[in-house]
Amino acid sequence: MYSTASAAIDPQAPGVADLFATHAALALGKAEKVDQLSQALRTREVIGQAVGLLMQKYDLDTDAAFGFLVRTSSHSNTKVRDIAVRMVEDTKRRSARLADEPAQGLVGEGRPDT
Repeated sequence: MYSTASAAIDPQAPGVADLFATHAALALGKAEKVDQLSQALRTREVIGQAVGLLMQKYDLDTDAAFGFLVRTSSHSNTKVRDIAVRMVEDTKRRSARLADEPAQGLVGEGRPDT
């Protein structure tokens, strides 16, 4: 303990400091837990999107698509979350690129050629 006012420290100060430290530690622990849960929800969402992409592309059920992600993760020594993020981002980029390209066989403002 340190005092800027005098050399003496109030006898209750160590107890108050201990109480403050306990409350600060509890608050920090709670904040970390909330952050972990928020990150887990975001991770779950992007993994679910990647599973859906695999299901659509390869006609897989949920378990098979998730198993594919897990095996890919294991073989490449990459987190499942990172693989899922890459898949979803690549799909979004591909979709945006296709949306920007003019459609084949269409003229004018996107109306079929008649």
